[in-house]
Amino acid sequence: MSFKHRFLEILAIIALLFSLNPGCSRPQEPREEVIATVGDRSIDWRLLRRSFQLEPKWGRGLTQREAYQNQLDFLIEQKLFAREAIANGLDKDKSIAGLLTAIKGKEMIKELYRQEVASGVKISEEDYRTAYRRSKKRVQFEFVYTPQAERAAIYLAQLKTTPLENIQLASPLDEQKGVSPMFSYGDMASELEEVVFDMQSGEVSKPIKIDNGYMVVKLIDGEADKFMSEMDFAESKSKIRKVIFERRARKISDEYIYKMLRDQEVKINPPAFHALTEQFSQIINNKSSDQPFPIYVSNSELQTTQANLQDMSGEVLVTFKDGQFTVEEFLRKLWDTPAPMRPQVNMAPQLKKAIAVTVRNHYLAQEAYRQGLDKSPEVRYEAEAQCDEVLARYYIKKLREKLTVTDAEVQEFKHKGNFETVNKRFGGKLDEDAVRGLILDYKLTRQRIIAADSLRAVYAVRVDTALFEARIPEPDKIIREKPAGFAYRERFY
Repeated sequence: MSFKHRFLEILAIIALLFSLNPGCSRPQEPREEVIATVGDRSIDWRLLRRSFQLEPKWGRGLTQREAYQNQLDFLIEQKLFAREAIANGLDKDKSIAGLLTAIKGKEMIKELYRQEVASGVKISEEDYRTAYRRSKKRVQFEFVYTPQAERAAIYLAQLKTTPLENIQLASPLDEQKGVSPMFSYGDMASELEEVVFDMQSGEVSKPIKIDNGYMVVKLIDGEADKFMSEMDFAESKSKIRKVIFERRARKISDEYIYKMLRDQEVKINPPAFHALTEQFSQIINNKSSDQPFPIYVSNSELQTTQANLQDMSGEVLVTFKDGQFTVEEFLRKLWDTPAPMRPQVNMAPQLKKAIAVTVRNHYLAQEAYRQGLDKSPEVRYEAEAQCDEVLARYYIKKLREKLTVTDAEVQEFKHKGNFETVNKRFGGKLDEDAVRGLILDYKLTRQRIIAADSLRAVYAVRVDTALFEARIPEPDKIIREKPAGFAYRERFY
């Protein structure tokens, strides 16, 4: 299969950006009343609540009021530092300028998804009830899969009269047979569910079109929970909706992307592609013992790859109807993507997908701009919140880079009377480098306080105390638990 044909096949099967992220199917949240302002920046309850959950600056033993106050103070500091970063031109620094642009593009594409895909998903009451009935069942079946319709008809006849183990596959390389695990609703392809959940034990299905072939199944086991009620149905509805929505959205998004990209004449340049594949396969390391393959390419790995391919950085990696990406441009796009949102690129098939998605996002962003989605209130809200977070972190990084710790300060710390007690708390690991890090952290904390206090005179800070107090749930309740480890990850690829 040619590079072009394989590339178009990849484009046809990759779902639209975030199509598996339930957060993108939600209706837009109503605007919250503003709790605080920092210059031209606003903090509403939605932003405060999200920060409270994702970046907790509180702990056990505080009241809810104290915890939310800590979180509000953190957000105010973040807005102050973000505004000052922009005033100092830090948003133009090469290290983060691309990331800021990528964040805005990401939010525009999410809005495009909501308008072009999510809005087209319709779920009727009968759809919910049919899915609810199926959710009360678990099934197990024998199957034979083949890419040929004629062979599927032969296997259908055999499965009716012949034990599965006695059925010989005509082409073992292309065909499969086996016994499924016990499946519940939502565990298998919808094409299978439409048939299998309505079969009787021992029944053999007609060939089912699935992926690029056909499957014949024979139901061999099943379980049914006969308890059903309107209350149980109502409680199950959100879970059922997630399954139905994702399936229907995937179909709509596949069609949308295919129509957008089918005439764009996308071609990969084999020499540049193979050189990049070789570099990634050699450089990218496993990220954890729980993952058999490398997952996200790190900044250091990208820098190494860029250095090793310096001579061919200007080589064209992929061309399309209205442009191209060189090796350097593609690596830069990976760099500008937040690390947890980067694609796998360590093997050739993964790299092909990553290139395909990069081209896809180029066209989706173009379409989002064409529709004026850069002016969407939701896009501007989310982009501002995320960019301020990045800018504040970068401003703090710049503060830290200006700080120094002398050898004399390290020795003074180590000779303090309570050093041994402190060292025990750190497991006896306070060598000179660790001590230097502790002193640096202490200096940075003080510098942040000083900087935030001085910036309050530059960017007026106003807090609606009455509204803030009114929104705190059980303000005098003591928090008995530590902040839960909670992570939110957007699916970019």
